[in-house]
Amino acid sequence: MAEESCRALVVENDSAISSLFEAILRREQFEVETASNGDQALEKIGANGYHLMVIDLMLPKTNGRKVIEYIREHHIETLNMLIAVSADLSAIRGSYPEDICKFLAKPFDVDDFVRHVHACKKLCGTRSAG
Repeated sequence: MAEESCRALVVENDSAISSLFEAILRREQFEVETASNGDQALEKIGANGYHLMVIDLMLPKTNGRKVIEYIREHHIETLNMLIAVSADLSAIRGSYPEDICKFLAKPFDVDDFVRHVHACKKLCGTRSAG
C-alpha cells in the first residue's frame, strides 16, 4: 500500500516568502499548494484537506485571523497542524489557543521554520488531512 503524501497549504502574500516556504516544504516531502490572500485560502481549505498549514496573520482581503477563525469553526482538528506567522509578536502572543501547532515571528530563521515543520509533520502520519 502506497504511503499517502503529506499535503501543505502556504497562505502568504509576499511572493518571496511564499516561495521560500514552498521550497522548504517540498524538500520536506510535502505536496504544496499556495494562496496569496485569505479568500483564496478559505476556498482551498473548504475544498481540500491539509496535513499542515502555514498562515500569515497579515493578509489582504480576509486576514489570517479570519482564516484561523474559519478553521476553528469548521476544521478544529487541523488547528494543531497550523503554523501562524506574523511580524507583530503581540499579534501572536496570547491571541490563540494552545492547540495551534507553532508560531513563527518575522523575520524568521529558516532553521526555526524547519523545526516547526518537523514538529507539526509528526502529525502527518497519524491522521488524514482534514
